Amino acid sequence: MIGARYFLFSCSLAEEERRKRTSSVAKERSVKAQRKQFESAWLSVMRLPLTPGHYKTILTKLHTQILPHMQHPLMLMDWLSESYEAGGITSILALNALFELITKHNLDYPSFYPKLYSLLTVCNRWLKRRVKLFIWVQGLESE
Repeated sequence: MIGARYFLFSCSLAEEERRKRTSSVAKERSVKAQRKQFESAWLSVMRLPLTPGHYKTILTKLHTQILPHMQHPLMLMDWLSESYEAGGITSILALNALFELITKHNLDYPSFYPKLYSLLTVCNRWLKRRVKLFIWVQGLESE
């Protein structure tokens, strides 16, 4: 009688342990699948012709709300480098995301600093976001 109870108890423990493992694996697969779909959706959006308003909105939110949730954020390297080379406010908005790829994902971008210093011209001093730009550059120099 004791052996039968022990057998049933050990079987139920083993069954529960198996369920926990399979549910955690399924959850992990689900998170990976969601990240993959998220990345795929954003890459598709960035291939579309965007209005200047949408372009600016994406660039302002990219480094905080999009890049951290992507599996392979370096896939945005070409899009960001084109944005950075565009000049004007687009270049300034692309700075944060591009710098995040450089620092956290080991992107090699040799022309980052020369382009950054070329953005600090007399024309850009009158931009709406100039204070944020100068604060950002000051923080960059302190690193």
